[in-house]
Amino acid sequence: MRIVTLFIALAAASFAGCAPMPSAAPGADGEAEARRCFLVSQVRNFSAADAGTIVVHASRRSAFELAAVGYCRDIDWANQVAIQPLVGASNLCVDDLADLVVRPLGGDIERCRVRVTRSLTEAEIEAL
Repeated sequence: MRIVTLFIALAAASFAGCAPMPSAAPGADGEAEARRCFLVSQVRNFSAADAGTIVVHASRRSAFELAAVGYCRDIDWANQVAIQPLVGASNLCVDDLADLVVRPLGGDIERCRVRVTRSLTEAEIEAL
């Protein structure tokens, strides 16, 4: 009985280390901002920000900036993109890596690595 109790206590302690942690520093109100994430299946649109960055619109009020890790040819001329998380999850959070499949107008399909760099503010989303 004692061994089972010890095992349960150790298992609970080890799983506590897997709990999600806030990624941002505490804000002005003293509370940590929750880590911003989006479901890949809910991405409804995208736009090129510059030669190595795109913005994906995950819902009406959320958009995320994805920056190429290294060189990503034709990301600013993409006609279609597909996002594939590296860990097999269905969501991506700020600082996560993913594969971006890019199909430029009249070009061949390219695959490149991207990082979710940040979540856009509501003012930035409205400006798009």
